[in-house]
Amino acid sequence: MIGYIIGLGAAFLSALALIMVRSLNKTESPGSIALYFVLASMIGGLATLPWGWIMPDMSSLAWLILTGLFGGFAHITMTLAFRYAEAS
Repeated sequence: MIGYIIGLGAAFLSALALIMVRSLNKTESPGSIALYFVLASMIGGLATLPWGWIMPDMSSLAWLILTGLFGGFAHITMTLAFRYAEAS
């Protein structure tokens, strides 16, 4: 049952994030919106530090960095898409 609750919570928070991106798009640039999102995500991730982080090996660290870079580019393009097209 906990999986269903976490899934619903993730869907709710994702929808809330997309609504916030849509409303911020009127006043902020796509780069600043992506920066705000990264900072909020980083604070949320650091809150999980006491529950046992481990340091990844170099190969995994490289993949994590590439994933973060491509995710950032994807977030900027999604923000630009919300600026120029209506969300369905």
